[in-house]
Amino acid sequence: MKKLIILLALTTSCVTFAQGRQGAIENRDKKSPEERVEKQLTKMTSDLVLDEKQVATLRDVLTDQAKKRQEKMAVYQVNKEAGTALSKDDKKALLAEMKQNQAEMKTKMKEVLNADQYAKWEKNQDDKREKMIEKLKDRRGAR
Repeated sequence: MKKLIILLALTTSCVTFAQGRQGAIENRDKKSPEERVEKQLTKMTSDLVLDEKQVATLRDVLTDQAKKRQEKMAVYQVNKEAGTALSKDDKKALLAEMKQNQAEMKTKMKEVLNADQYAKWEKNQDDKREKMIEKLKDRRGAR
């Protein structure tokens, strides 16, 4: 009887946890690019101590970047729904384009931010990248 109760409690907690995570993923997808940009600007303003001119310039830069990302995601979603996989050449081209976009973003950030702010921003980017890699490793290890 005790084993049955423990098994029922464990199953219930797993199902509840899975549903809670799925809800968070769905809510994240519903935000518009403008909402994401404003949230990102708020965090950057507090972390990097930006002035009004920097905030206005970064708003334009981040909005352009968000719109490009949204267009890419729409193309990706269409391909996913159609069930078509990218070829190796397409993947290489996509990776090269992503690296080019990152380089452009770094250049724009260097123009807008002063040296201390840029160093802190780059450190934050590296931290985010490391967290993402860890999450991917955890996710792949769980399979």
